[in-house]
Amino acid sequence: MVEKEYIEREEVREAFYMEFDEDYADDVVDRLPTADVQEVRHGKWIEQLDGTHYCSYCGRDATYTFDGNEVCGITCTYCGTIMDRGE
Repeated sequence: MVEKEYIEREEVREAFYMEFDEDYADDVVDRLPTADVQEVRHGKWIEQLDGTHYCSYCGRDATYTFDGNEVCGITCTYCGTIMDRGE
């Protein structure tokens, strides 16, 4: 499967303006398919003085299991930040 790439529509429009008539460029760019994409956020779990952790992006505490164990997962439960920045 080919990995999809996403581009900014206005950047394509500006590039087309250098090569084509503005009306033609606008027509071509406006017909390109769009995608519903979300920015990927990267962060890390930061340890507090009491030994618990919080998200470096949203500041919320890590979640806990029913038996009281802290869960510092690969993503923040609250904001979805990917915890791949290491400590």
